[in-house]
Parts: sequence; C-alpha cells; structure tokens
Amino acid sequence: MSTDLVRLAAWRSPIRAASFAVATLTASLAFASPALAGPAPANDQLAGAQEISALPAEVVGTTVDATVGVDEPSPFVVQTGDQLVGLDRSVWFRYVATFDGNVLLDACDSNFDNFVNVFRGPAGALRTVATKSNAYRACRGDRQLFSVSKGETYSIRVATERSGSFAPQGGIFRLRLQAQTAPANDAFARATPLTGSGTGAFDVPLAFSTLEFGESNASRERGSVWYRITPTASRPYRVQAPASSAVSTLQVYEARGRTINGLRRVGIGRASDYDAARVDFNAIKGRSYLVRVATRQQVPTPVKIVIATNSASGVGLLITPERNTLSGLRRSGFKAAASCNTRCRVSIALYVSAKDAIRRKLVTGKPTRRVRIGRLSGTLDAGGSTRVTVPLTSEIARRLRGSAPLKLAVEARVVGAKKGGSVRVTETVR
Repeated sequence: MSTDLVRLAAWRSPIRAASFAVATLTASLAFASPALAGPAPANDQLAGAQEISALPAEVVGTTVDATVGVDEPSPFVVQTGDQLVGLDRSVWFRYVATFDGNVLLDACDSNFDNFVNVFRGPAGALRTVATKSNAYRACRGDRQLFSVSKGETYSIRVATERSGSFAPQGGIFRLRLQAQTAPANDAFARATPLTGSGTGAFDVPLAFSTLEFGESNASRERGSVWYRITPTASRPYRVQAPASSAVSTLQVYEARGRTINGLRRVGIGRASDYDAARVDFNAIKGRSYLVRVATRQQVPTPVKIVIATNSASGVGLLITPERNTLSGLRRSGFKAAASCNTRCRVSIALYVSAKDAIRRKLVTGKPTRRVRIGRLSGTLDAGGSTRVTVPLTSEIARRLRGSAPLKLAVEARVVGAKKGGSVRVTETVR
C-alpha cells in the first residue's frame, strides 16, 4: 500500500489508524540506518524508567535516538484538535504516589511536539490512566492532569509526534510534576493584597483554582484567583490581562462588605486567543477593590496581569458609577467617580429611554427620543479621581416613584475636546 493510502485510511478510521500507525512505525524503524543512530536514552524502555521520588519534581529528558519498545502499550495514535497523529520515539518515567489527590504533568517546555500518557500495572499488562487536558495547547509540549492513590505506581510516557510516514527526530523537553493544590489567593477572603499604589505586573497562578459558593459564573468558568487594591490616593486605574486562552474574564469589584455577597462590579473585560482583556475604573482613596481573574480551562498555563494608573489617550475621560439606589437618586442624584488625564471641564448628563419615561410618567406627552433627567458641569483636576453627584431635575425627582429598576445612560464629554473626550456607560439603579 502506498504512503498516501496509509494516510487516507488512518484519517478515515481511528481504529484502523492505530493498526496502520504500528505498521508504519515498524517499517520506518526497519529502514532507519543504524549507522546514523546514536545510543538510546537510558529510559528508552519501560524497564529502565527514570524514577521520580518526590513532588514537586522537574527533570530534563530527550527522545532523540529513542525507540518504540516491542511491548509498547497503546495508544499509538492520538487526536489533537480535529486531526489524528501517530506517536513514535518514547521515553519512560516512574512515580510512586505518596498521597491521594491529583498531579499535573507538564512537558510544555519542549522543542518538539510531544504527548504524555500515564499507565498503571506491570510490564506487558499496562492499563491507561484517564487524564484531563485542554482542547487547545498553547505550547509544543503536553499538559495532563490525573488522579493518584497513595502507594500506587504510575508509569509516565513522553512520546514524539509523527509527521506522516517519516520517523521523527525527537527533541529535548523539561517534565514537571506538581501536586494539585489550590493557589493561595483562590478564594475571595484570601485575595492577594497589592501594597502601595497596587500597580505592577503580577503572576496569576490559575492552575488548580476553584470556584467558591456565591461566586458569579456566567461564563462557565472552572476557577478564579483574587487580588485586592486599597488605593492610597483617588486615581484612575487600568487592569490588563494578555490575549490568552487561559483567561476567560477579568473583573473588578468594589468591596461593600466582608463577604463575597457584598461585591459591586465596576468593570469587566473578556480575553481570547487574539484579544486582551482590559478594565478601566476610578478608585477612591480608602476603599477596597477586588480584581478577579477567571479561567474556563482545566489545566490553564500561567499568565501575568498588569495594573497601572490609567494611561488612556488624549484627555482620557473616565466615568465609574458608584453604588446608587432609587431613593438616593431621588434625594440627592446619581453618584459616580470621574477623572481626566489633564485638567478639563466636563459635562455629565443622565438619560432614560422614551419608553421608560412614558411608562414611569416622568414627562407629559409621548416623547419619541430619549429624555434627559439630570445634568452637571464642572472642572476635573488632572490625574486624580473625583467623586461627583449628578442631580435630577426637580420635576423628574418629584415624578420618580415606585421600586422597579431604572436603566440610565450616563454620558460625559470634555468641553472642546475631540480625542478621548467623551464616554458613555449604562447603569441600572434599583
């Protein structure tokens, strides 16, 4: 059978793929020139598996000149994305578990495409251990999570991905084994405090993070970690997470109590493989703000977040609503924090939709466009955050009754500015 037919058969049938992969492996090894091959690694065969005695562990290995044993266990073919690929040149490690729990295998630091498999049992009767991984791998090496039982022996295989019918050369890798422990800042109550101004670049250990009772999970996340900022001065902030499949959402909350139920969200950003997440917000001196970084992955790679004072282009106008209630809105107005990069004169207006204005009888007649219900003008100093209250018109304050939530559009603009001179946010007041 020709090479092309072998590839076609393997693609159409995963069951046949394993058989064809074995035949192809045997043929490629038979045709390999002994004169070009060097000595095989010491842990080339299961019998010579390199011992890993304790965790965390980190070992450097190679699959260059490794072979496939005559009693090599399956799988010989694995699925990556929507493709089936064969495995070749493998080396072995052995670990005897000293605890009951989960272990992360990480061969991500590698100069070739590799796959990691875990087995239990004696040679000749190895059984595959179920592992968890991510559908998308952000590196050339493999990352797998598996459960261990104290006293059990686990055989770990690092194998090389084949390219068609050609035997791969293999390469060098760094294998890390880590016991599953939740990050220190896994829970809201254990948020990492960021001292001083709270700015800088910070490592985010998302691996093994969890979700706690009461934590928002609208994006089907698997875990999150927390950071706390208590600003020493009122100023605007920017929090950024890189474009990464490891981060799903970046959120900033204002703490209104000691429990997770007292959080009020002030901003949210969403990340992907191609888009970074960003949240800009105004922080008030003496208050406490929580930064939450969440992931949807089972075995996410580490990332960094950057927290800085806001560096928006132009005048950099920023409006952050504070916690408002209907009774407070009627009594004194809409509260927010505002900032500009430069000293600027601003105008802030509050609007409701025509439908809401009619339904709540805020105006006479039937308007066809949105209705302005409040306005404020003033000057903001450069750099710092300023607390502002936008009053309602006396007629609107008198007419505003009931307890149904009111959706507001808050629009602010810098008088005479063009770049970065306007901003619009929506807020629902209850």
